[in-house]
Amino acid sequence: MRPVVSANYNQKLSEITLEKLANGVITFDDLNYILNEIGNVLVDATFTPNDQENYNIIHFKLTINVLKLDSVITASNQEITFNNQVYKVAANTNNQEQTLEFIYTLNGKVVPEIKEVGTYNVVIVAKESAHYNEARKEIVVTVNPKQAIDPDKEIRAVYGTKLSEINFNEVEG
Repeated sequence: MRPVVSANYNQKLSEITLEKLANGVITFDDLNYILNEIGNVLVDATFTPNDQENYNIIHFKLTINVLKLDSVITASNQEITFNNQVYKVAANTNNQEQTLEFIYTLNGKVVPEIKEVGTYNVVIVAKESAHYNEARKEIVVTVNPKQAIDPDKEIRAVYGTKLSEINFNEVEG
């Protein structure tokens, strides 16, 4: 039976530490080889015995169990001011292979997007792909109401003017 070694996708053979043997050393023949397939991969290896007078050097195929990488989602809690636009959550992964899916919950109900004032629980999912494991991250997005008028702006009106006739000028944003 051939020895089996585990390693990560996209790892170079030079980055793998092989188990030390009491009676010799196993080395990879091509240390620059990059593991670019998932599953069991055969690579050329050499066993060099400590006692080379009585034992031969052996060239053989070593099985490497190549594992998928873990996906990392980068995102943090976010706070914005309501602007009557659909809000896009800022998030990304550590790879170009996976796309992100977002699940928004407001007041315990799943909603299709972030648009209204409130506190949203957001689950970000990077689905499993050919070379990466699935990952999930939860964040909170808070949408605060915007001010209807600028509290620091002085509003002038002539005595006797109706409130409905005063221009309060909505705040930009």
